[in-house]
Amino acid sequence: WAAMPVRVRFPSEAHQPLLEEILRGIFVLSLSSVLSLVTPWTLFRRKVGKVKRTNTYLCDKQSYTMDNITPAQRRHCMSRIRGKDTKPEILVRRGLHARGFRFRLQERKLPGKPDLTLPRYGVAVMVNGCFWHGHEGCRYATKPQSNSEFWDAKIARNRHRDEVTTAHLEALGWTVITVWECELKGKEAAMARIDALAEEIRRAGAEHEAVRSRRRKDREAWRQEREQMMKRRSELEEEIRRMYPIPRKVRKAAKEE
Repeated sequence: WAAMPVRVRFPSEAHQPLLEEILRGIFVLSLSSVLSLVTPWTLFRRKVGKVKRTNTYLCDKQSYTMDNITPAQRRHCMSRIRGKDTKPEILVRRGLHARGFRFRLQERKLPGKPDLTLPRYGVAVMVNGCFWHGHEGCRYATKPQSNSEFWDAKIARNRHRDEVTTAHLEALGWTVITVWECELKGKEAAMARIDALAEEIRRAGAEHEAVRSRRRKDREAWRQEREQMMKRRSELEEEIRRMYPIPRKVRKAAKEE
């Protein structure tokens, strides 16, 4: 086979139009294949953020930015946000534990179930997210433009519940310290905030120990103070029960248990 001569026949003038059509088809196919590869790459770059584009529309002198996900996907994302064991909370736990503090998590016997409680120091630490708890003057406490009435009411309820919980804990003799999410942004800022938190806990612990020693000396005064505290506690519990009633399903499940 290798020794056989190869005969090459060039196309005649009659085959010239057919050859041109074949070459034109090959060019179109190659161009379409190249475009099919370039378009997904451009979309991928836009998705990962290398090509930033925002679709903004003007309507009645107001700008609306189109969301990249559907309302169902947005609802799913918001529902997946946890109420405990969040990153700021874990960061505070690790910092306090490294500094020699021991604490309890989500104490159910206390109102509001504080994130961290230090019974030895009489301190309850609340680690709040800036968005969910409406941190005033914080750039992370932004309010969604869509369904604004719902979010305004929800954040207002969260803030009011925080105020009631803080008053309830203080009436029981606890010192409440609030740590905001924005204060833990950045490694240096987080370490500085945790150092300041440790100093606040130590000062509160000294005051707590002084109160306990005074109570041990004067039992009668402590009994009267405790009666006032329990009265105040019952009033606050009634206020919380009236403002935030327990759903019927939860009450039924508790009775069955």
